[in-house]
Amino acid sequence: MADFTPTIIALISIAVGPFLIYAIKKMKSDTKLWTVFLFGWGGWMLAFFMRIFLVQIPGAVLSGQISSNTIIAFAYILYASGLAGFFEEGIRYIFLSTREEFTKKLKPLYFGLGWGLGEAFIIYVPSIMFLHLSPVIPGFPDIMAGAFERNFAILAHIAFTFIIAKQVTSNAKNKKYLVYAILAHTLLNVIAVSSLLFTGNVWFTEFLTAAIVIFYVYMARRVWKK
Repeated sequence: MADFTPTIIALISIAVGPFLIYAIKKMKSDTKLWTVFLFGWGGWMLAFFMRIFLVQIPGAVLSGQISSNTIIAFAYILYASGLAGFFEEGIRYIFLSTREEFTKKLKPLYFGLGWGLGEAFIIYVPSIMFLHLSPVIPGFPDIMAGAFERNFAILAHIAFTFIIAKQVTSNAKNKKYLVYAILAHTLLNVIAVSSLLFTGNVWFTEFLTAAIVIFYVYMARRVWKK
């Protein structure tokens, strides 16, 4: 464990350090911003626990077919990704529409930071801390790719938050921005998981998803300013 500690610290620092430092520096002792941030963290947890059994049970039952049948594997990826998009963007919308003060000025940024960092600390950080216990440890370049991926995942959550905030502030009768966010979230997950499954190339997958996230950030910025 001692020999692996520097690697753990480096990976976690890369994965959450930039956005965590930014959040702390910007929020400082502002309790209102910390409240928005923690609501974002709580929103991710709620969405995660609401869908976890819906994802895990079919995955366990069909594990053999998923690993041996490409069509079933892709269908499961689409199913799990759709649940992620539906529950995460649905809960994000409920939180922001019931606390409209979270949509003012740049508060969606801190809500998205809380959402993304919450996911990283609950999913990514423990997986890295106990990676040395895994019977098969990936090569360091592949592990490093996962650390960079967390940064783009956080950026994606920030982009989705601004899109949902636009839905809330637009007072539109239709829910087009909510639908956009659900579809965009689902598509991102489908492409990322499918790319990794079918190519086996971690860095290709990360560059592909990074390009998509950058496009989402650009579109979220345009939607927010519209």
